[in-house]
Amino acid sequence: MNRLLTIVFSFIIINVSQAQVDMVSFEEYYNSFSNEEEISEDKRQALYPLYFKSPLIDEAEFRTETNEFDLAQQEYTLRLSPNSKKIRKYQNRIYDDLRNEYLFELRQSQEDYLEDLYNSYLEYYFDVQELNLRKQILPIYEDIITMLSKQNKDGELSVSDLINASKERDKLQIRIERDQQRLNTQKDLAANSQESIIAVDELEKIFAMIIGINMPSQTYDEHKFELNRIENQYQLEKAEKDKLFDFAQIRYNSNPDDIWEEKINLGFAFRFPHSSKSSLDLIELQLEKMIEEEKFERQKREIEENIEENYTNFLEQFENYNAAQKLISTLKKYEELTKSIQPSSKSEIVEILELNIESIEEQIDLINVKKDLYDSYIELAKAMGYLQITADDFHLKLLSPQLVDLISK
Repeated sequence: MNRLLTIVFSFIIINVSQAQVDMVSFEEYYNSFSNEEEISEDKRQALYPLYFKSPLIDEAEFRTETNEFDLAQQEYTLRLSPNSKKIRKYQNRIYDDLRNEYLFELRQSQEDYLEDLYNSYLEYYFDVQELNLRKQILPIYEDIITMLSKQNKDGELSVSDLINASKERDKLQIRIERDQQRLNTQKDLAANSQESIIAVDELEKIFAMIIGINMPSQTYDEHKFELNRIENQYQLEKAEKDKLFDFAQIRYNSNPDDIWEEKINLGFAFRFPHSSKSSLDLIELQLEKMIEEEKFERQKREIEENIEENYTNFLEQFENYNAAQKLISTLKKYEELTKSIQPSSKSEIVEILELNIESIEEQIDLINVKKDLYDSYIELAKAMGYLQITADDFHLKLLSPQLVDLISK
């Protein structure tokens, strides 16, 4: 009987560490897989040839005229049309906004890529944990098969039970090999780090701290560009309409009868700022601005509703996790109970071993619930704008165990 008890609880003293899959942090994972920064840098370089700065002179014309094709009576005219200060200001703003919109689209692409990478890492992280637990089940199946292979007191074998246990072991072995190969392909695993991800208990603290902080300004950028474009276009049209000084010109001609006599005329042109077309253009832009302002307010509400929806989902997933964790804690007392039982037959030993398998499978179920929680955490972080690229690399630290300390600073 002592030997049987040794078999029953052998899984407790198995050195599972030799079969464990090691884990890496998200930063290591990101550095191993991401070349997005290099791609974005190449795209940023594309802006340099497109530099614009509004000139002081809008147009420069040089004219020459003759009198009845007499080159001796040649006349020259230089006309300069300047830009007003306001015209230069809003031309530069239009360029800056277009440039910033392009950079924003690059950030959006990086944000989508980063979200995929976070989801990929979380899948990798929890798959590693699940695989390690499944590896603990395998030797228990071996013990069950060993027990079922023995004859009972009547000299009989449980053939059907033995076959079923062998099938379950083989299926588990195939799954472990498949998952092991996939994880090894996905990542060259480094040193084990159980603290490579922020703890569940810290997640609520994170959003309690973050919600009191203003969201990143980039959160609304996508909805501001069109509004800014219309506003700047309106101001540019208005500046052009209000422009008073049209052009200045210098005219030069010579006297063919007296080569020492030359004439230089200086002229200026002023305009009256009235045009039914320009007035209509301004009214059109004003109406477009009013329409876009309404859209912007609606989009702001949609962003806030999206954040609220994701936060509600996060809280629900947190409750699901707490419920699953509570169930695991409740079932632990039954594990202690099975350890105190002294099995008197082969069937009782097999039943206890099967209970051990069920206990590990419940831990696997908890891992899946935990993954859903972290997925909802990343979704909420994205909705609040915290996946966007920042100078302090905060977007790469959302899973850092030290995140609470980073936000507190």
